[in-house]
Amino acid sequence: MAADPRWSDRYAVYRSELVVVLEHRGELLRVLRAWDVGFEAPTAENKSRYESQDLGLGLIPLFDDEKAAAIAVAELKREAEQDTAIADLVRKAAGNAGVDAYVESLTPGMDRFLWALRTHFAAKYERWTPTLGKNRLVGNVEGGGNISHAETEPSLADSDWRPRPEVRPTEPGPGVRIGVVDTSVFLHPWLAGGLVGPAEDFLGPQPDGGYPALAGHGTFVAGLAMQRAPGCVIEFRKVLSDDGGTATSWDVARKIVELGRTGLDVLNLSLGCFTEDGQPPLVLATAIDRLDPEIVVVAAAGNHGDVPTREAGDAEHPAITIGDRRKPSWPAALDDVVAVGAARDDGIRAAFTPDDVPWIDVLSNGVDVSSTYLDGQVNVTYTPGEPRPKEFKGYAEWSGSSFSAALVSGEIARRTVPGRSSAQQAWRAILDELEDGQPGVRPPFLQLR
Repeated sequence: MAADPRWSDRYAVYRSELVVVLEHRGELLRVLRAWDVGFEAPTAENKSRYESQDLGLGLIPLFDDEKAAAIAVAELKREAEQDTAIADLVRKAAGNAGVDAYVESLTPGMDRFLWALRTHFAAKYERWTPTLGKNRLVGNVEGGGNISHAETEPSLADSDWRPRPEVRPTEPGPGVRIGVVDTSVFLHPWLAGGLVGPAEDFLGPQPDGGYPALAGHGTFVAGLAMQRAPGCVIEFRKVLSDDGGTATSWDVARKIVELGRTGLDVLNLSLGCFTEDGQPPLVLATAIDRLDPEIVVVAAAGNHGDVPTREAGDAEHPAITIGDRRKPSWPAALDDVVAVGAARDDGIRAAFTPDDVPWIDVLSNGVDVSSTYLDGQVNVTYTPGEPRPKEFKGYAEWSGSSFSAALVSGEIARRTVPGRSSAQQAWRAILDELEDGQPGVRPPFLQLR
């Protein structure tokens, strides 16, 4: 079976970098040095890149996670021969399969490495382990898959839609601040006066050959939020690449906490990632936890609900099962995040939205929605093949839960009145209205077209 391009590299989900709580970084480094694992040590020069006091986390780049895994497993076996506590933990983890078979089942190398580290610490400290994780890759959620940025040819189409009126109103939403972490944002005239961000985060001049299609993602998201709350201010940060819509969870998390200090009411995250074990990624969960609890965080639920299944191929193309269509997308699936899936205008769930999963809170319009976009040549692939330039005039249609999330963020901002009604109160009011839902639609559909 031909590989679906959205899932062409199932294991491209993380960087060869460890994440550790700063409090326990010294103990981890001691073990890495004792095991002779190659890594880039923290220094005064790289401190700003590999340490975040806001997150309370440190980043440790490994030179080679496969080699590090081989070293760590060998060290663990050696320790097991000398320590019955470690031997017992290793046997329990391996079960009937045996240690070698169990270790081989842990793919990729970072999983084997983390297992060896955690087993070592658990045996030494009476089952205590330091908080460790991976620096995962995050993408805009166009396309779903194990890593959501994998589809580089979204269903983008021209649109005759234009906002009415042509000059954006100042109400509703005056004084409300929406944070957006996304790609660059185009200096679109309809968004003028409502965007705040670093100069370098605005989209630059059209490159030779045209813009990548995903470069307009942030502009599209901002326009949808402002359609619902045209008087709001969008404080945005570029973190996703304009050509592929990707970033690391470390970089996304740092932008989240940076924006959290700017006095936001709502934070829109039209991005996501997946984990092998279905558990929340350490860095993103920590970043959300560090935000002011009054900020409403809205995130896209992903577009992997209809990804084609396939039989296992090689290590790069393992099996895709029906169950993979329902995998939680993070940070949407976190408890304190409003997870938004997409629906058609009639309220029926879009096929690409995961079906019957309890972590999705609400559905909203996400099929062929219209918004602000790029002005100029854009490389769009409408059929399989090489992208070809097409002229856009500042507006487009697009489908995806990214855009459902943006509409919900805007609706919350629309109902927020600073000093009188908070964003949390606005979201609770929306939930009250949707309590009865609509026949055949679960979770409830929020009509925002």
